[in-house]
Amino acid sequence: MMGSKGPLIFLLLAIIAWKGARLMFGCALVPDPVGTMVCLFHLAATRNFWFHIAMTLFRGGAALALALGLAMGTGIVAGRKKTVMDMIMPLAAVLQATPPIFWITLVLVWAGTGSIVLILVVTVSLFPPLFCQQPWLLQTWIPVCLNLPGSTGWEPFLS
Repeated sequence: MMGSKGPLIFLLLAIIAWKGARLMFGCALVPDPVGTMVCLFHLAATRNFWFHIAMTLFRGGAALALALGLAMGTGIVAGRKKTVMDMIMPLAAVLQATPPIFWITLVLVWAGTGSIVLILVVTVSLFPPLFCQQPWLLQTWIPVCLNLPGSTGWEPFLS
């Protein structure tokens, strides 16, 4: 019974914290929760609002698909061929070690301020951790899965 009231209690506590932050920091920094909700409902009634929501979802989905495709494609090949792993691993290490502000600035200079920048930023951010998992999976989990009873069909692809 308490589980059904949990989200309602959380929402009530969030509104109380919001009002407390408004009292503490003033209306210039923290807007009124009621006024914000009224403004949000007015925005939601416009076509422009839903266009921007759809574009945000499209950009996020495109970036995730691109990152997964690149990471899985290169990761599977790198897991099978050590030379490919040796060629791509330094790039992944550099992308992880470089502060994002440096390469985001470069992408902004090269590509401008369109959807491509947002997609590239998410793709470049997600590529290193996704790439690093693929060779590990091929070297550890796939051999285990191939030894399970009834596992067929992967042997020609992975050999």
